[in-house]
Amino acid sequence: MKGTIYRMLLLLCLALLAAWPVSAVFADSPAPAKLDLTAPSSGSVGDRLSLKALVSSATGEPMPGVVVVFKVSTSFMNTEDSVELGRATTDKQGVAAMTYVPHSSGDLSISASLSGDVKPAVKSASSVVKILEGPQQYDSEQIGVSVPGLGPWFLAVVMGGIWFVFLWAMAQLRQIFRDGQHSAAQKRTSRLENRHV
Repeated sequence: MKGTIYRMLLLLCLALLAAWPVSAVFADSPAPAKLDLTAPSSGSVGDRLSLKALVSSATGEPMPGVVVVFKVSTSFMNTEDSVELGRATTDKQGVAAMTYVPHSSGDLSISASLSGDVKPAVKSASSVVKILEGPQQYDSEQIGVSVPGLGPWFLAVVMGGIWFVFLWAMAQLRQIFRDGQHSAAQKRTSRLENRHV
């Protein structure tokens, strides 16, 4: 009987611990309260932009080990969204850093947010960077593969040859079909003539 009472008390204590909020158990680790993003005010196409995010607690203490997500705003076909540039984990000073190389000019809206189930007072921080025209190598991007000596005329000749072979094969198939129909008609005619004789 004494053992049963101890087991029931143990089960009751385990049930209370299971129902206790997790945040109350780990109350000594403060939640991030502040997120600051540092980015240059301007740059050129092809430059390496240094992005830094500082994560600190409500008391101003740096918070190491927090994952920060860096994003850039973009638009495509009248749709605004953001694209992830990368992730970085804060060091002992609470700083997460990464570099980004822009490939087009204009205003670049960069944001930083905390990853995971962290609930900071500030959800994200953002900054606008003015990107100026850069060197010629970044200014005009060529799409596709450039093979010396293989220009658009070579491609046109190859495609013309492919179409020629295709159409020739179709003409041959049509002729075979017609010959087959003609042969079948002759066989029917000869059978009919043999029946009448």
